[in-house]
Amino acid sequence: MFTTTHPKLCNLESRTIAVLAFRSNLSVVFSGFETAAGREPSPTAVSIANGVLLVLFPKVLLEILSLAVPGICVVIADPLFSLVDTACVGQISSAQLAALGPNTAIFNFVFQLFTFLGMSIANALASNNVHSPGLTQTARNTRRAFSESMLCYSLTIAAVLGCVATALLTMSGETLLRGMGTSAHLMKYALPYLQIRALAAPAVFITLVAQGACLGQQDMWTPMRVVLVSGLVNLLGDLWLILHFQLGTVGAAAATTVAQYAGAAFFLWYLHHKGKHGKGVPLKWKGLPRVKEMWPMLSMAGVLVQRSISLMVVYTALTAAATKLGTVEAAAHQVALQFFWLLSYFTEPFSLTAQTLIARDAADPVKVHRLAYILLFLGGLTGAVLALVQGCVLLGFPHIFSSDPAVISAVQMVAPHGMLALIVCSLAMICDGVSIGSRQMNHLPRLTAVSMLVVFWTLEFGAQAGLGLHGVWLSMVALFGSRVWLHAMYVKLHWRRSIFGENRVAVPA
Repeated sequence: MFTTTHPKLCNLESRTIAVLAFRSNLSVVFSGFETAAGREPSPTAVSIANGVLLVLFPKVLLEILSLAVPGICVVIADPLFSLVDTACVGQISSAQLAALGPNTAIFNFVFQLFTFLGMSIANALASNNVHSPGLTQTARNTRRAFSESMLCYSLTIAAVLGCVATALLTMSGETLLRGMGTSAHLMKYALPYLQIRALAAPAVFITLVAQGACLGQQDMWTPMRVVLVSGLVNLLGDLWLILHFQLGTVGAAAATTVAQYAGAAFFLWYLHHKGKHGKGVPLKWKGLPRVKEMWPMLSMAGVLVQRSISLMVVYTALTAAATKLGTVEAAAHQVALQFFWLLSYFTEPFSLTAQTLIARDAADPVKVHRLAYILLFLGGLTGAVLALVQGCVLLGFPHIFSSDPAVISAVQMVAPHGMLALIVCSLAMICDGVSIGSRQMNHLPRLTAVSMLVVFWTLEFGAQAGLGLHGVWLSMVALFGSRVWLHAMYVKLHWRRSIFGENRVAVPA
């Protein structure tokens, strides 16, 4: 038997023995559940054990974290902008703080509705990676031409849709705010914010496409740099316009709009520069979008839009219910929701990673099978950590967001509900990402519709029982809890074709 006395080799040998023993124990544990149920241990038990084991190795985590870590800055950009607005405006007036609530719901609805722009281009570019092994030069050229066209078409569509969104929001702003339960007292603060921030829609949509293009090429460091620059612009603008000039909601909207245009301009410059030097998909004018060429993206976009609409209808209903409870409740809900949204986005990078890596490695079903379990594990762990952060901040330091004692008390009251919602939200987001990346997502609109009905029932029950803001946040828990349960039921019913399943079926092309 080969032995060594070299310290590093001895450590490696000991580590290897320990790892093998750990792997064996994990396999026994997961297999034990199935044996106890009267079934022979399945390959999935070993796969789960392997998934947990792989998390312990830097090599396995490197690829995931190289996308997920910088992706954190990217996905929290918009909620962070809103949170900074909330913190600054909250130091001036509780009424102006409450006026941000319905606006935040409206803009989240609109912007989330069009997240399909980024998701679709990311999936398209990842699925047509020119650096995939085994490709002929002809195949590489075909993929490169397809990617160039998709990037051009997506940016064109984003610019047009952004202009349309600006026009519609500007013309129907007051009607939308009234529909959200905004009182006449709050309208004088809410409407100017909406009208100014609506001007940023083209920049936001272009940024979504640019971020998706970077993600599809497994580059999240560039979006991170853009977000840091635009975030700094937003922070300085808020401090100057809100706190120094006392412009309140008007200053908040102006600062956010300028920051988002700065980010979009930087993105376009970088995509052009990177493509020009052969380091990415070239940014070229390929003509107006053609339906035939974009059909694969449009079919995915249809599913994503249905899912986004259902989710944002729920968020809007929750904010409307809180707004109707009164100014204090609306302000407290605005603080709690903004912080919840900010933290929930920390799980989104793992969901985005699932979308791009699973799509890229579709030809390797064993790899995507294990990757799915690793990401699910990381999502649950992240959710637990975020719940602790939510509790520590909202229970210990709520005065950061408001100087009103009544608002602070209401924020502390709903903090535990937000903690529980964060845990189940993290798991639901990972399941969504795996479904989108594997293109096994036709069930998502139906799943979301059912969870939406659960939320409306919970809201009605809370209103009838007089639960107030408790009922609103119990509905938030019901939203994500039902989504996780429905995902689990779908996987169980379609076990043999799911990438979580034993057969490790290849991801559809």
